[in-house]
Order: sequence, then structure tokens, then C-alpha cells
Amino acid sequence: MRYQAAPQPADRAQASTSHERELYYEFAERLTAEGCNRSATLLCGTIGGVTRWVCRNCDREFASANQAHVCVPGVRVNELLARHPRWVTEIYDAIIDHLRSLGPVHEDAVNVGIFLKSDRKIAEFRPRVRSVLLSLYLPYEMSDLRIARTLPGAADRIVHLFKLTSPAQIDDQLREWLAEAYDFNTD
Repeated sequence: MRYQAAPQPADRAQASTSHERELYYEFAERLTAEGCNRSATLLCGTIGGVTRWVCRNCDREFASANQAHVCVPGVRVNELLARHPRWVTEIYDAIIDHLRSLGPVHEDAVNVGIFLKSDRKIAEFRPRVRSVLLSLYLPYEMSDLRIARTLPGAADRIVHLFKLTSPAQIDDQLREWLAEAYDFNTD
């Protein structure tokens, strides 16, 4: 049997449309129906060579097939940011612009915030009433007055939480930590 590649979106860095995802679902079902013994992982494009899997229930993208997650429908980044004051968008733009300068970033927006991912989660951006809570995933614990809290993460990761109220707080030091988080969470 000759295998064919799953259809790929024209711009792999952007999230696929619902129609494109349906094509992936059909492709996986066809592989299974043809007796393909390969995993029928649903491809939703690649980011930096990383295959993305799409949950059929919530239509969100993940790095691993059948990855455990809280199954809630995603939203568009601009829809989430439109619910908040302009300064929240300005902070997000400063963060995402810097991360994009480092390489591909997957933006997984849900009602509580935006999960910024490469091969693994780099950061979480969670708008609140008077601030934005930025969580960075790093391999070591840092000590700085700007860090509101640190939490143990999975295995070798420490989560550092920052309360941000202005885009001016995205200074050289925070950009350096974002770069470290990006490098650490990218294979």
C-alpha cells in the first residue's frame, strides 16, 4: 500500500480552519479503513517540524496524539484579547513579537488565556482584571523582585509567575527570560 501525506495548510504557522481539520479527520479515517497500521494521528500542519494533533472534541492542537488535557473549546487570540482593555493587547503583542523573533510559536487560546507553545509549553498569558499573569516555564528557579510566585512544574520545569500591568515591563531582562524559556522548551 502506498501512503500519502496528510493535506497541509498553506501557512503551517497559522492554526487550521475547521474545514481543513475536517480534511484531516477524513484522511485519518481513510487510513484506518484501508487497514493502515500506522497511527492515524491527525496532522494539523507542523511548526518547526513538530506534528500537531487535533482533539476531535475541543478542536485544539497539541504536540502529542491523545495528549491529556482539559477538553474545552478554543477561541481565537483576537477574540480573547478583544474582551480586555487595550493595554492587555499591548502587553501580549510585546511578548508574542519577541517570541516570534526566536522561531515558530503555537498560540493556543482558551477562555482563561493563551498558552504559548513550541515543542512544549513556553509560557501562559492570562489576562485578569488589573493585571496579566505571565507564567514562564524554565529549568531552574530564579529569584527576582518581579517574580510574584514560583511553582514546581512537570519533572524538570519550574513555573515563574509575573504580574504585568504595562508593556514597558517587557524589558531586556524579561525578554532574556522569554528567550531562555523558548530555548528550553524547543527541541
